[in-house]
Amino acid sequence: MDAEHGAAGGIYSNEQVAALSRDFPDVFLPGWAMVDPWRGRKGLETIEHAIKTLGLIGVKYQPPVQGFSPNDRQFYPIWICCSRSARPALIHCGSERDWRG
Repeated sequence: MDAEHGAAGGIYSNEQVAALSRDFPDVFLPGWAMVDPWRGRKGLETIEHAIKTLGLIGVKYQPPVQGFSPNDRQFYPIWICCSRSARPALIHCGSERDWRG
């Protein structure tokens, strides 16, 4: 989880997610990378590393938690990066409060 800018949250690294998938393949499918969208060029490098080196299947974003709007043009380079890598971007728009009431 990488929401440093939006929710001042801690980071559970992409390396840790990849290690879980690698070390326990009978329990975990290949994971999703999470990258703070506010990281700019460094974030794009992190996406490329997560996909090409770590073998993660795509990138997951939680706009309400990460404090951004996916349709804001400043974030288009993220979507272009994913498209060029032929990997999906998952936009998670809810939170656990939504289903708990």
